[in-house]
Amino acid sequence: MVYAPSKELRDCLVAARGGDSQAAKEILRAWGYPKIAKEIRSGKPWTNRARRAIDCLTAGVGCPEWERIRADGSIENLLISPPPPEGTARNGRFDD
Repeated sequence: MVYAPSKELRDCLVAARGGDSQAAKEILRAWGYPKIAKEIRSGKPWTNRARRAIDCLTAGVGCPEWERIRADGSIENLLISPPPPEGTARNGRFDD
């Protein structure tokens, strides 16, 4: 399935991929990983688990091989899927 995130969400994905702690927390919460989001502290290095989670959740963002520009100008990503319904919590991924 191909997913085209909104401009605001895509901007947040790009910022998280670039190391923005606040954006990373928002992405983790949106995809159901609030426990990992709590591990991220502004101005501190991210934990390995948090880095792996962000790397996976932002896969292909900003990469021309994995993103396509649609006729309407929106950008679709071939690697990521939409966030789950709000309130969904996921466990057991990205652990050491």
